[in-house]
Amino acid sequence: MMTAVAQVMPPGSGPPGFTSGPIGAGMSAGAVILNHTLYLTFDRPMSVGTMVITSPDMTVPLHEVKDFSSRSAVISFGSGIPAGTLVVTVRP
Repeated sequence: MMTAVAQVMPPGSGPPGFTSGPIGAGMSAGAVILNHTLYLTFDRPMSVGTMVITSPDMTVPLHEVKDFSSRSAVISFGSGIPAGTLVVTVRP
């Protein structure tokens, strides 16, 4: 079993000029639209099994594991990820 913990930054804590929001919702030209996707890479090969995503301090948004291999995983979230801690556990 492998467990990873990631801290999620609160909104507005990105680099200067970094904005997000729905397309056309008062966004200026050149604004950045967030892609609510978490990309993981593993420094050693993992047994592909079941990936469980939890948090001790927030409600985890609806999500789907889009890709999962022995060296990486791609997880897509249905909405923004609130500030907090994500715990990703891989079980064989």
